Amino acid sequence: MIQIECECIGEILLRQADQNPNHIALTFENEKLTYKQLLCKTASLQQKIKEKVESGDVVLICLPNSLLYIQAYFSITLLGAVVMPLYSASSKVEIVQAFYAANATLLITTTEMKSEFNDLDIAILYLEENQIHGIDIVPVYRPRNKNEVALMLQTSGTTGNPKIVQLTHYNLLTNIQAHCESLNLSKEDRVLITLPLPFGYCNTSQFLSHLYLGGQLVIMKGLFLPSSFMKIIRDQKITVVTTVPTMLQAISMLKSDYKQLPYLRYICFGGGQLTSKILEGVRRKLPQQVSMVQTYGQTEAGPRITTKVIQEVYYPANVGKPIRGVHIIIKNENDETLKPLEQGDIWISSLSVMKGYYKNELETSKVLLNGWLKTGDQGYLDEENNLWITGRKKSIIKTGGKQVHPEEIERLIMDHFPVEQVIVKGEADHFLGEILVAYIVPSHLNSVKENEILQFCRLQLSAYKVPKKVKIVSTLPKTPNGKIRRS
Repeated sequence: MIQIECECIGEILLRQADQNPNHIALTFENEKLTYKQLLCKTASLQQKIKEKVESGDVVLICLPNSLLYIQAYFSITLLGAVVMPLYSASSKVEIVQAFYAANATLLITTTEMKSEFNDLDIAILYLEENQIHGIDIVPVYRPRNKNEVALMLQTSGTTGNPKIVQLTHYNLLTNIQAHCESLNLSKEDRVLITLPLPFGYCNTSQFLSHLYLGGQLVIMKGLFLPSSFMKIIRDQKITVVTTVPTMLQAISMLKSDYKQLPYLRYICFGGGQLTSKILEGVRRKLPQQVSMVQTYGQTEAGPRITTKVIQEVYYPANVGKPIRGVHIIIKNENDETLKPLEQGDIWISSLSVMKGYYKNELETSKVLLNGWLKTGDQGYLDEENNLWITGRKKSIIKTGGKQVHPEEIERLIMDHFPVEQVIVKGEADHFLGEILVAYIVPSHLNSVKENEILQFCRLQLSAYKVPKKVKIVSTLPKTPNGKIRRS
């Protein structure tokens, strides 16, 4: 693998525009951009924001997957500012709360949001996809120290105080290099991006990693449709894709097979366990040279931790060996390091582990200790150093490959409705993996109605965080010390 020495994330684009100016960097619908053209469009966008943004400022991006998103990302990081991307489906409430929680300077979003945001007293730049024209000018580059923060990602909700992960330039670059090495990626690879770009894995292991190598990104527009997805893989000669289990389930249900995909090398997946039945259903539709790759990671870890190229026998709990530079230990409740096959808390150490949670020393101290990150997951290492995940200590619910913190929804309902107790749980679902179900003990009979709660949640939360069901109950099970029992 070619090693490109970069100090800052923005140098990825600068180096490729210099070394491979005419190589295709991005494809979106019918438009293609070379690395030189991408740099020119980035420089053009900088003209709109350079007077508003100083080095070290935090700039929010709330844009759909698009060429414009990539241009905005590099415009910000080359100016020495910190990128904080949000899901394009984020509600107005979530965006405003993120803006103030991060002490942001500017929000970049689409012109479609103008009517909804015109009453906000924050700095906003509205953009359209074809608004930025490439100008052959020198981009503004404000170098930063490699140990300064480059990216901030939210890991929990928008009510209360969300946790914001801070990743430095060095965190990202070391994770990029280890990821590329783990799959033997090169500049000849073409990656299809279907997951949201603000998703930590997509940001680092797809978007930045392939541009780091001088490869090509193909960005899929709109909702995931399995037949369209497979057609793009064929037509664009895609070599690498990353999915979540719900996407693979949809692919396994297609009537056609796709044996004529000579360029496809890897289908990676994460964000939840995949059943053997679905895995085999996908494999039967693909040519033999395609490897299925299970990955494990965490936003706080940069995000990549392990890789597992699945052989003939698939064990969902086995997420593989650590990628280069990652060290894993298992500890018990007494903080003692355990031997192979002994189950306990999973701790990791690497150069990619986050700097900490933004302005939240208390939460940082709970997960970072002497250079080690407590993942919140439980498992064990086998004799060959494969990591096996046996459970999650955290209460995160994974629905459709996205993580939801139930406490966020619980606080929202408790704050706005006359209820005594509320708990949000995951209920098994054959398509999404889990769906959200809110169990509510009202303050008094008929004080709340299910449809009112659902309607309120739809206004306040992203769609994937809205419970599918609300159940009114008379009591909730509790632990001996009085806490509501989640299990």
